[in-house]
Amino acid sequence: MPRSRAEAALSDIWADVLGLDEAGVHDDFLDLGGHSLTAVRITNRARDELGFPLTVRGLFEHPTIEELGRLIGGTGEEN
Repeated sequence: MPRSRAEAALSDIWADVLGLDEAGVHDDFLDLGGHSLTAVRITNRARDELGFPLTVRGLFEHPTIEELGRLIGGTGEEN
């Protein structure tokens, strides 16, 4: 269950892009069927729709919603 605005928003985006009913905060992006093209779609939507500064590299380095939510929510930026 998402515990923050960032996690809830990312969960919705992941579910939509990956064609899932829902994406859990501990689910791994690659285990859910994610790959480079879906990573691009997710990071673009995170930036465009939510203003989250997320990169494809950041998604692969932090492959769970929990990790990304902490990264985005904690620092406000991502390298």
